[in-house]
Amino acid sequence: LRRRSEEDAKAHREERDILERERAREFEACFGLLPEPSVRIHAYRGTYALLPSVRPQYVVMYDPDLAFIRRLEVWVNEDPDVRVRVYMLAYRRS
Repeated sequence: LRRRSEEDAKAHREERDILERERAREFEACFGLLPEPSVRIHAYRGTYALLPSVRPQYVVMYDPDLAFIRRLEVWVNEDPDVRVRVYMLAYRRS
């Protein structure tokens, strides 16, 4: 009797794990990151938490912000695997 309940519990855990994996795949298909390459436009405010999740390869700054540049520097120094190029738009006569 005990062996039977252990087998049932194991089967129940396996079934639950399969359902969780299916839900995760469905969630990723609906709400996952865009396929590479993708373009994202964000304001500078609140981007520090976004940097590690998006892991951009390129950052183009229309209006350079010193605080954001510092956040980029800190993020790059915290993770040695990060490879990011930063471009800043500047106009000759403005």
